[in-house]
Amino acid sequence: MTVYLWHTVCIVVVETPWDRLWSVGLLETDARWIPASPWPQRSTVWLLTAGCLVCFGWGEDLAAGGRPRLWPDGRPGAHRA
Repeated sequence: MTVYLWHTVCIVVVETPWDRLWSVGLLETDARWIPASPWPQRSTVWLLTAGCLVCFGWGEDLAAGGRPRLWPDGRPGAHRA
């Protein structure tokens, strides 16, 4: 659920300044591939989403009534009834 909630925020945080790169004269004329490439944006969005997962995922575990875990492994007894 954390990924679903925060990935859109991360996309907006990355895309807003990235779109402004088209107004930089040097990038617009000589290095058009930099603002046109999707890979720097995607990797930054993934890193920010992973950061949100680490920062806010524990709250999701607590709200579900379980212990905060770094990686859910599906062991029985990991949840409280």
